Amino acid sequence: MLFSPRVGTKALAGLCHRLSTVLEAGIDVRTAWTREAERARGPLRRNLLDISHGVDQGRSLAEAVADCGDFFPPLFGEMIAIAEQTGHLDGVLAQLADHYENQIKMQRIFWGAIAWPLVQLGLAILIVGFLIWITGWIRSSGGGPSIDILGFGLVGDRGLAIYVTFLAIVGTLVFLV
Repeated sequence: MLFSPRVGTKALAGLCHRLSTVLEAGIDVRTAWTREAERARGPLRRNLLDISHGVDQGRSLAEAVADCGDFFPPLFGEMIAIAEQTGHLDGVLAQLADHYENQIKMQRIFWGAIAWPLVQLGLAILIVGFLIWITGWIRSSGGGPSIDILGFGLVGDRGLAIYVTFLAIVGTLVFLV
């Protein structure tokens, strides 16, 4: 299920927070899940409707969540099962909401810290490509010997094509890994 839809962390944090609040206020589990299903959109709505129908048919909440497959993270399903056994569903959902909100904060911190180095890497790749191309242009306009600044034999249009191909192969391998 590599490309199957999954719930986003932000949507899951909001779902856990709202369900926790509603259940703590004394609203029935079936009513809470039905309201959330009506409120949601896209794949989240379909999965919440499945959970709501499963609970309405007398199945446990943990079973209904497990039937959604990989849509929800494993931690969510496991904690729902534990919460049902202990009778503390509202508290567990509140802790899950805090956990997912913390994950969102950590992702923002990570991307904030890595943004500038990624910009520098992109600029360095562009500058090296420009340098390969310009050395071939200098040679063709001056008629002198070729200038291989990098020492790899990459000069001019042909050298730039080899460089771009190499970058495409490396990028594809990194993406696949």
